[in-house]
Amino acid sequence: AKMAEEALHGILQSVEKIVGQSETIATLATAQEQSVSGITEAVSAIEEMAHNSEQQAQAFHGMAVVLAQRAATLREEVAKFTI
Repeated sequence: AKMAEEALHGILQSVEKIVGQSETIATLATAQEQSVSGITEAVSAIEEMAHNSEQQAQAFHGMAVVLAQRAATLREEVAKFTI
């Protein structure tokens, strides 16, 4: 009977250890899920910034073209007044 009691006690300790480890694993899995979620949000923000940068670059290019055209027109107009 004493051996059975010791065996049951050992089994109970092992089960308690497994429960503790399962709780730790669950906690770590939750933390990992939160980290992955944060990374996903950061990547989305970077993609949005890249898209905005592309749009701004296109807008600046358009403005540069217009400015170059106006500079050429101004040069032509100033050339008319050369003494």
